[in-house]
Amino acid sequence: MISRLESLLTWGNSFGNKARNLSILMNRRILVPEGIALSFEHYQEYISSQEISREFRERIAKCLKGLPGPYAVRSSANVEDSNNKSYAGQFVTLLDVLLEDVPLAIRDVYQSAASFNRLATPARNDVRMGVIIQRMIAADCSGVLFSYNLIENDPESIMMEVTAGKCEKIVSGKVNPSLYIIDKHSGSIRLFEEGDQKVSLEAEKLRQVLENCKIIEKSFGSPQDIEFLFHNGKFYCLQSRSITTI
Repeated sequence: MISRLESLLTWGNSFGNKARNLSILMNRRILVPEGIALSFEHYQEYISSQEISREFRERIAKCLKGLPGPYAVRSSANVEDSNNKSYAGQFVTLLDVLLEDVPLAIRDVYQSAASFNRLATPARNDVRMGVIIQRMIAADCSGVLFSYNLIENDPESIMMEVTAGKCEKIVSGKVNPSLYIIDKHSGSIRLFEEGDQKVSLEAEKLRQVLENCKIIEKSFGSPQDIEFLFHNGKFYCLQSRSITTI
């Protein structure tokens, strides 16, 4: 199946936890970059044939018509972003992918799952891979947001790291981001440490961070690890998963 992100809940969890979580948030009116998702069955077809068929390529291109590129092509495995384990960094994500290169990017995501299965123990080699294809949105700034303050072990405040441009710079450790700790209830800044790129957020962005953080946490009923960006002054959620280290 190929489904628009906002509609895939109709089909149950056939697209992976990452895609499912984004769909839930879109239906809670959280801004998420538009896109489509590919269900697990296409991964199984790839494993059997070791190719992305012409028919499948044409279907993907048709579904992306009207959704301008470039695209982010992200993994969405059955084991990723669960309540018990995130598997962060285990599978491939590709950014700024042109339309003609989308099939190759899908293949790379599928190969990352196949490689994981080959190397995993028999008890863990049952990864099924869904794929998310989203419109890339230029980030004025981006960050990682924890709805539970891990530094002080405090559920009543949030912890946020933010940098200029893409969030991947934080995830990959390429920059030292600015750090915020914000009280969940009053919105007051309890701590601010400026990072390498001297990024700070004005009051309206901080308000949006806090508001969206509380909605996202309530949507899943547990503390969340959230990747986000700001584009033209608006908060977009790129990913949300349960914090598994509390």
